[in-house]
Amino acid sequence: MLLTLMREMLHTPVLDILHHLKRSNDQDGDGIQDAEESGLAGIRVRLRNSSGKTIETLYTDANGNAVFSNVPAGITLNMDYQLSAGGVFSAKDQGSDDGLDSDVDPATMKTPDFSIMDGEHKTNMDCGIMPPGTVTSFVWNDLDADGIQDAGEPGLAGLTVRLRSSAGSVLQTQTTNASGFAVFTGVTPGL
Repeated sequence: MLLTLMREMLHTPVLDILHHLKRSNDQDGDGIQDAEESGLAGIRVRLRNSSGKTIETLYTDANGNAVFSNVPAGITLNMDYQLSAGGVFSAKDQGSDDGLDSDVDPATMKTPDFSIMDGEHKTNMDCGIMPPGTVTSFVWNDLDADGIQDAGEPGLAGLTVRLRSSAGSVLQTQTTNASGFAVFTGVTPGL
């Protein structure tokens, strides 16, 4: 996210904030914006003051940008986000480059408080998001019981497959198709 303060020809300092979201699929899940990870459109971003009052709400454009204009300088601010179904925030404060890491706390879904004074340019606020994933399972008839699918060992249709979290709770249940595949979509990363 890029925050920029523009000094306007007004009596009151005015703040323009350009916010950039990391690509929806933080492909390696490292919480750092890599060159191939571009912006994500349609994410709700709220600019709020320290008491939680919303100053302005925007949705990111096709490049992942949201520009907040005419915000008075010198006040304490934060930003919060609304994720698409199944997405999760990348880990906060990863790596040594504060301009490329994600600044959003996954537990609170907001940035730390910050303020921008007249003439200041703040360009190191980012939000990394990993989209929901897909898990595909294949069930086959292991004719020779070696645990390896060999040529001629067909998929099995009509079997129930459960996708479980690392804690063991069932996240989704699917039935294998005619070819033996069960596809789980909208899977939240990290479960």
